[in-house]
Amino acid sequence: MKTKILTLLLVVLGIQVKAQSYCDFNNCLFWLPQSATVLGDTVNYATNQWSIDEWDNIDCNFPTTQCENLGLEVYYPSNIQPNEKRPLLLMIHGGGFIGGSKADFRDQAINFAKFGYVTATIDYRLCKRNNCLILQANPATLCNLNWGSDFAQSAYVAAHDGNAAIKFLKQNSEAYHIDTNNIIIGGHSAGALTAMLMAFTDQTEANAMGSGLSRCMGQFR
Repeated sequence: MKTKILTLLLVVLGIQVKAQSYCDFNNCLFWLPQSATVLGDTVNYATNQWSIDEWDNIDCNFPTTQCENLGLEVYYPSNIQPNEKRPLLLMIHGGGFIGGSKADFRDQAINFAKFGYVTATIDYRLCKRNNCLILQANPATLCNLNWGSDFAQSAYVAAHDGNAAIKFLKQNSEAYHIDTNNIIIGGHSAGALTAMLMAFTDQTEANAMGSGLSRCMGQFR
């Protein structure tokens, strides 16, 4: 998969990096804002996914009572020709792996679609363990979060879900006019880390991120 990081918004550093264009050696594909309307679709890209809270059981004998359906929103300009393909921009929300939703990047996704891109914003599984719920209720209790078993595993899961979203969009590339050779991912805070993991983490590195996770979940990509 040819992947580019478009946007990384790092809250702790206060840095915002924005792309100016999508270019190759022959073309620049950064269109002027379109007068055409933007078409959109909301779908589940994965269903019956196990909750992060069940993954302490590394024998993979998970209950099915906490399954989650994962949704995405996809947008593209209505004036795309039937056989025309455009680069895909996948936008991943932040929230410390305990909060946020696909709606957080909805306005930006629509705006980028007006510039001619196919855009998508996704939900991914969030940590709901006691440590994470305490942190969500009071961010000052950051030390209650176990970085090895909660944060690292949550990052693994988010990247796994992001890759699943990419797979779904590639499988439906004809319907959404996606150029599968040009996929751009980016995000905010936890979403920025997720984008980095998706772009640069291989299976061996993924295996080391959490005890038993890769064995239970299958291949990272």
